[in-house]
Amino acid sequence: RQLIVLGIFTGAVPFAAFAWGQVKVHSSVAGILFGATPIFTLLVAHFATSDERLTAHALAGVALGFAGVGLVVGPAAIGGLGDDLPSQGLILLAAACLGFGSVYARRLHAQSPAAVAASQAICAAAILVPLSLLLESPWRLSPGQDALAAVAALGVIGTAAPVPAVFWLIRTVGATRTSLMAYFIPVVAVLVGVFALGEAPRISAIAGCALIITGAAIASRRATAAQEEAPR
Repeated sequence: RQLIVLGIFTGAVPFAAFAWGQVKVHSSVAGILFGATPIFTLLVAHFATSDERLTAHALAGVALGFAGVGLVVGPAAIGGLGDDLPSQGLILLAAACLGFGSVYARRLHAQSPAAVAASQAICAAAILVPLSLLLESPWRLSPGQDALAAVAALGVIGTAAPVPAVFWLIRTVGATRTSLMAYFIPVVAVLVGVFALGEAPRISAIAGCALIITGAAIASRRATAAQEEAPR
């Protein structure tokens, strides 16, 4: 039963909500909304755990990271918030589900991260495949090679490879610290643009990366202290 709950909240619901929401939401706006994942995780962990309580330092670190995400994606994206509330609400729903699911995953600490990741994917697929057949009629689609390659890359590089590592991190360092990885997605995008595409980074993007790193360091340090002080 725990694996089914995990599959729903870390797989089926966030994957579907994010995919449907981003159809009408610009990727930069989606990046800001998805950056709320650590905030939801911090709030859930405060009420559901004894060693990841909400502290002023942890809240400050998460807030700094969130502000950094806004700087990295740019002021124009911030102006796009609220343009399509239903679609943006779906992305926030995805972030909230991942926040809850990350904390819930701590209950499965006795199982190997690979087994948890595989079970999560199977449970999510058991829900999403029938829904896609019912709502999307995929047999009518004629995807090109680029689209198929993108799906394969998302499946292998974006899911199969990192998800076991995520569950290992949740078991090792806690849900809140693990959720901070969401802030580093735009940082990686900036670095790829600079070193792989030769793009010149904006000043705001550099400042945003600095805020993200600083906020993650503050939140991580306080999380470690809280875990060491918590009763065993």
